[in-house]
Amino acid sequence: MSREQAVEFFRDKVLGDLSAMEGFQEALLLLSDDTDEVLAVSLWDTVEHIRAAEEKTAPHRAARDRMGGKRSSMKVYEVAYRSR
Repeated sequence: MSREQAVEFFRDKVLGDLSAMEGFQEALLLLSDDTDEVLAVSLWDTVEHIRAAEEKTAPHRAARDRMGGKRSSMKVYEVAYRSR
């Protein structure tokens, strides 16, 4: 999956569904400037909402896999500090 395809897929398919889910706060799609690596980060108000989103977004992961993308890992972190 190219960088452009990743951005389009995230913007057009994933983000709309995420933003409709309870507890969703924000999402970022980060692109490496020297590789084709892509990192998606989403912020949620509780771990329970993260787990629910993980189940509900399974179809997006399957579609990503069919497009040649891959998932290396999913990790949950607590936001310790956030500036705006």
